[in-house]
Amino acid sequence: MPSDLPQEIINTIIGHIPTSDASTLKASAAVCSSFHDPSRRKLFNTLRLYRARSLQRPTLEEGAELFDSSPSISAYVRDVVLEVSDATEDCVALEKILNRLVADGLLERLVINGRGARWNIVAKALPTLPEALFAAMNLSSLTRLHLMHLRNVPSNLFSTALGLPIVSFHQVSLRRNTAFVPGETPSRVGHLIIADSVTDSATPILQSLFSSPPPSLKRLEVRLAQAEDNYEKRLLKMCSDTLEELVINTGELTRQPSYLFPTFSHLHTLNIKLFVNRHRKLPDLLLPTISLCTLNSCPVLQTLILRFIVEPRFPKAEKAWTITESASGGIPARAIRCVLVLRDIAAGPEPRDDSELYEKFETAMEELFVGREGVSCELAPPQGFYLDQLP
Repeated sequence: MPSDLPQEIINTIIGHIPTSDASTLKASAAVCSSFHDPSRRKLFNTLRLYRARSLQRPTLEEGAELFDSSPSISAYVRDVVLEVSDATEDCVALEKILNRLVADGLLERLVINGRGARWNIVAKALPTLPEALFAAMNLSSLTRLHLMHLRNVPSNLFSTALGLPIVSFHQVSLRRNTAFVPGETPSRVGHLIIADSVTDSATPILQSLFSSPPPSLKRLEVRLAQAEDNYEKRLLKMCSDTLEELVINTGELTRQPSYLFPTFSHLHTLNIKLFVNRHRKLPDLLLPTISLCTLNSCPVLQTLILRFIVEPRFPKAEKAWTITESASGGIPARAIRCVLVLRDIAAGPEPRDDSELYEKFETAMEELFVGREGVSCELAPPQGFYLDQLP
């Protein structure tokens, strides 16, 4: 291979190697010095490190040992998924990893999965670990933070997290009977994902937002609950002047929300997730939920996306969907996208044919939006795990 081959061409060659093809990336790193850096940059761009008792590899200890043996590797890491554990050996390894990433100051995406770990127990196992976690969350390079399955966290964790552009929370909760204390970090979140209902662990998130309203929250994903306190009503009102995309998960709703949408002056995309049972009867709240979307509430709406989440009946025959009423009128959106989302991942030993399910879905959408122009149907690609769906 010519020694004067332009580095741009080498970078392009390495760029075509899939990230999952670790063996090829390792081999290319050994070709010559010109291949070494781009290969390692792609090989170590994303790391997932697990606590010891999860019985998955690589573990936190192995990650810490890797950074110790090859200090330059941590500078390649831009995206890291770390599990939190109250085991002392895991805590020590996690602190080493975080300190190295903070020292490099190049991390862009951080996922902290507590797997149900209690913050106060983790702090007792290694008192300096919480400081390392907060230091990582305060990195100027960090743009995406996802917090999952953490219990008994301090209230300032929420305000710190909401100081980042893209944040998601999934089962992150304060210690029981702990008073919420607003943090000092101003909120600058632009894309917020609240995976829990507003009557559960999302409450301190909302309290943080109300104490320091974000000036430019443009994309919101929220799970609505059947409750009377209407936290979500206040949340939607708070961001109505800035919101451009809204994703609503109706998983817990059994009846129409008891409030109306505020006027979303900039909302161009509304995405509603609906769950369809095995009898293929559309949820009763479909039309009432769509009815919240009016010309007054969404004057500039361009696209309404309806995501119908189903579990295939395979190997049983698919049923025709039950449509009792049309939804053609009153929707201000120019385009309506009807998306069929299959919940399961594994199809069994033989490839599963979902063509019958999709055909019946298309027929149902034609009946639901009879005579309406701008309606399209599509089958969503495999969803994978929740962690893989996060930005």
